[in-house]
Amino acid sequence: MTAVASKDLDFKVSVIIPVYNAADYIAKAITSASTQAEVAEVIVVNDGSTDATTSIIEAMAQEDPKIRVLYHPSRENRGRAASRNLGIKNATSTYIAFLDADDYYLENRFENDKAVFANNTNCDGVYNAIGVHFYREFDTDEKEKLALTTLQTVPHPKELFLTLLRGQSGSFSIDGLTVKKNALQEAGFFNEDLVVMEDTELIWKLALLSQLYPGLLSTPVAMRGVHSHNVFDNQSIYEQQELKFYESLFFWSTRKGMATPITERFLERIWLVKFNKKQSLFVQCLYWTRLVIRTPQLLGTSLHYKYNPLQRVKRFLKLK
Repeated sequence: MTAVASKDLDFKVSVIIPVYNAADYIAKAITSASTQAEVAEVIVVNDGSTDATTSIIEAMAQEDPKIRVLYHPSRENRGRAASRNLGIKNATSTYIAFLDADDYYLENRFENDKAVFANNTNCDGVYNAIGVHFYREFDTDEKEKLALTTLQTVPHPKELFLTLLRGQSGSFSIDGLTVKKNALQEAGFFNEDLVVMEDTELIWKLALLSQLYPGLLSTPVAMRGVHSHNVFDNQSIYEQQELKFYESLFFWSTRKGMATPITERFLERIWLVKFNKKQSLFVQCLYWTRLVIRTPQLLGTSLHYKYNPLQRVKRFLKLK
């Protein structure tokens, strides 16, 4: 990295913070973003909060011109994905970063990101490690497990998707990502039909479409707040959303006209989820029919033959 290259880059970031009833944490999150030299604006999307959040963020916006507060129509609660999308659409900077309302950035959050963008002209985004801050009691195992959310390997941008899909080398959080606004627009924004995993879905889309480069992977740039109300503690929600998650990626990849090996990755995951449900052949055939109706381009392809439930049963019987 050369200092000249870093200084020459016009690097201004819009930070988007969706918030719903996070009065205990939101001021710290906003301050940690607004005090970063590279941040041009902090867009706080109030997702229908009913606690003191509204008064806190409105007061902060009065004091700091960097802070913008947005609401959904009629001040409705529409979820994290819709809130982040509203922020993206209203962002004025070339570069976008995200922060959850109960998390916060560390000092010099964007300093290294700026250098990575400056020295890689094809770079669409930079991902980094994040740490953890406990607001509740914890044990040693939990502390070690959550200590650093990061990738243990440094894949080439073209290999990033497969690395994330395999899940054997870790992952990175949306809090540690800085990405160009046009890359988000190309990927199609966050999926508002997903209650959870909407951030993972978008990251995978970006990994397939864009050039994402590693930033700081061994030291955190942000801290995840862990408390008694974290959604990631509710494993049943993730299990309920798993099929919808893979279906969404499958439909998206076919609409994008992606190569068969990529599309098949998602189809494989769909069938693994369906198989684990141990449904009858009739139910599987009915599901497959609906899937093909939504993606008629499957007809006559190798994937249509390979994953058709009747063909799969025939192959299984032959093996026996």
